Parts: sequence; C-alpha cells; structure tokens
Amino acid sequence: MQGHGDYTLGHVSVRDGDTVIMKRNGIGLEEVTDDALLTIDLDGNRLAGNGPVHLESVLHTSVYRARPDVHAVVHTHPLYSTAFGATDAKLEMINHDAVLFYDGLAYFDKTAELIMTPEQGESVAAALGQKRVVIMRGHGVLVTGKTLPWVVYTALTLERVLQIQSIARSFGELTPMSDEMASTVYQDKYRDEFIGNYWNYLIREVERAGYAPDDERARRPSATKDAEGVGHAPDDDERARRPSATKDAEGAGYAPEDERARRPSATKDAAEGAGYAPDDERARRPSATNGEVERSTRAPVREVV
Repeated sequence: MQGHGDYTLGHVSVRDGDTVIMKRNGIGLEEVTDDALLTIDLDGNRLAGNGPVHLESVLHTSVYRARPDVHAVVHTHPLYSTAFGATDAKLEMINHDAVLFYDGLAYFDKTAELIMTPEQGESVAAALGQKRVVIMRGHGVLVTGKTLPWVVYTALTLERVLQIQSIARSFGELTPMSDEMASTVYQDKYRDEFIGNYWNYLIREVERAGYAPDDERARRPSATKDAEGVGHAPDDDERARRPSATKDAEGAGYAPEDERARRPSATKDAAEGAGYAPDDERARRPSATNGEVERSTRAPVREVV
C-alpha cells in the first residue's frame, strides 16, 4: 500500500451524485472486493451493501458537502505524512513530487480524536479549505481529488515526497526551488493525460501482484471504470496490442506457469555459469525454481479499490 496500510484502518471514497461509495469497516485497503463496497448518503446512512459503515465516514461526507469540486477522498495514516504532522516542518519544493503541492498544505490540530460527529467533520472540512490535503496532527491525512485516479496519485505522491524530504535533511540543508519554478513545473507535469498513464500503471501493478486475476475480472465490472470516464483506461484491443506486462516481472515470479514450462529455467545461465548447479546434482533433484517461483505466484484473489 506504499505506506498507507494500517490494519483495517483508512478508507477511500468516491462521490456518486448525492451518494458516496466506500469500503465497509473491518477490512484492510488491500482486501477490498466488490461485495465489500457500501453506498451511503451524505448523512452516513447505508443505502446499499453489507457490513458496518466506517466510524469516520463523516470525514468524507463533510468534505463532499463543503467542496462540490471534490469527487474522491482518501483518509489514511501513512508513516511519513503522520510523522511530518507531529513536527513544525514545512513541505519544501525540493523536487517534482513536491510541486504537486506548490499551493501548500492545510493543517487540522483542533483534536487528535477519531472524527465521528458532523461537527468534527465540518471542522476538518473548514481546515481543508481549498487545499488538496489537510494534515491531521496526531492522526493522519485527508486527501482530495477531482477523480479517483487523481486522489490516489495525490495520496501516494504526498507520502513519497515527505519520505524524500526526510532523507534529504539527513544529507544537509534543503535547497528548494523558487515558487516561480514550482509553478512552471506544475503546469508542465501535472496533466490529466499523465495521471491516466500513472493510474493504468497502478492497475497493472495490482494485476501482476495477483489481486485481480483474469477470471475474476471477467466476472466483475472493469476495475478501470472510473478511469474510463475521463479517458484514462485502454480498451481490450489496446491491451492486446501491447507487450505482455509480465516480461520484466518474470524474475519476480510473475510469469504464468504455462509460459515458464515452455522456456528454460530462468536460473540456468546464471547458476550453471557460476558452477552452482553441477550436472549430476541437477539430474538427481527437481529444478530449484519450480516450487519457489510457483508458490510466489499464488497470490490471494483480491482487488484493491
């Protein structure tokens, strides 16, 4: 989860008119499947789906009420972002990632409690203002976006840039770019078509990890549905035309078993050339890669939202 996982805590939501779609309480972000999604109204009442509503769903509904431009919200407790919120540090414009936040971050420090009442939710939404992100001191972060791809990318980028800033400080004094340069880089880099490419990459990454195998994808609505609405998702023809996404991942055990059966063991040249696998020993035992690699590909059938 690139730093955002925290047991069953944290949630992602998407606005659908006057309703909100988000996962049920009690499962982790990486465990979400279609049947774990709830539809709630802006008062937090469950309209569809099975399972309990998150106690902090008011974080999402309050932001949607206050910000008509926001169509997706993430609330998590990422390591670097939460640690950053426990200091008086400022996010510096030290690289391209930081430029996404060139207009600054908002901060909420009225309470570190769980946000469970409408009044608390309204207080967080007021602290957010027109920013992309509000740092909830002693708690975590709330990230907003105009689409699901945008909010996911923004949440991942925030955690990445704060990690980079933490590392950079260990080397010496920070030397951020000017505000003018940050504004210029932002206009060049942060475009919808680029976010679409990043979103498609994340989908492929999920598929390679085994969370959305072909047979399950055939049974359910496309995981790219939100991206397709903004022209971000390739169609089946384009996916068929491009090279297999598993090519670079074969060494990590992502290659399908039938393909591995058709080609020599990936370790043959390396192991034999180094003298680690003598002929007589290889003849006596099964290939060292058979069990290890095949076990590594047996990922649970899950889907990330």
